[in-house]
Amino acid sequence: MHDPRFRERVRALTAALRQLGLIGEGDMLIVTCGEHEIDGAVAMSAAACAGLRVKRLAPMSEQLVAALEARPTVVLACREGSAAVAATRVPCRVFGDHPGMAWRRMLELTHAGGAA
Repeated sequence: MHDPRFRERVRALTAALRQLGLIGEGDMLIVTCGEHEIDGAVAMSAAACAGLRVKRLAPMSEQLVAALEARPTVVLACREGSAAVAATRVPCRVFGDHPGMAWRRMLELTHAGGAA
């Protein structure tokens, strides 16, 4: 799968992480399904650019609760990942696609003029 805006999206997400103060320290948990493979790759690359430690899990991973209980600095999740994170009821700072969550795509859109 190829995204012609991959680099632009990484730059935009990295800028958003910087604006949130997430540079050089902290942990990012990425929870994405196979359908959102590119979104997960964008998040992985942006986390690396921001100097964050990163862990990526599938929404149905048996490790999800333990990863959330480890209190990552931020969680980015696709629609399916957002539902899985919400179902755990573990409090966390999450950007996703679920009621009550900050919309994950807004991180990119505010820094890229619509690159997402």
